[in-house]
Amino acid sequence: MHLDQAHAYRVRWLVVYWGAVGIALTGEVLAFSDVAPAEARLAISLGLLAIAGSATMATDLHRRRLPAEEFDKATAGARVAGIGWWLLVVVLVVFASAESGLGATRDVDTDSVVASTTTLVAALVGVAALTKVVGEGWTEYKAAVARHPHRSGVTA
Repeated sequence: MHLDQAHAYRVRWLVVYWGAVGIALTGEVLAFSDVAPAEARLAISLGLLAIAGSATMATDLHRRRLPAEEFDKATAGARVAGIGWWLLVVVLVVFASAESGLGATRDVDTDSVVASTTTLVAALVGVAALTKVVGEGWTEYKAAVARHPHRSGVTA
């Protein structure tokens, strides 16, 4: 893959990862604003920690200009966490649409939407994502850093 293509590839994934951080942060704010049930708060917090850590590691690897293949291997944990948050948004939108009668003009009970996704949050982006990032993700990140030491002044 050409250097410019590898750069564009990494940037596209960084947009996914940091967008997922924004989604997770929104979930965190809502969870602690009493919108989410208490049992969902831990899962949402773990998911936020996982994706924020993943996005930070991926950003560092991007700055080291890893080839696309190595970037993929080193950020597999970030994909799990990032795609999990994006899928959660799709599920919430679809569920909210179904709850509202697919366009009907009745109010949607957001508490029931959030409560219905508690298990999904825990499975997709909570403990599973954190475990993937802390275990395999950290190991792959450290290996990639060892192979590609940071060069001062290089941020492309």
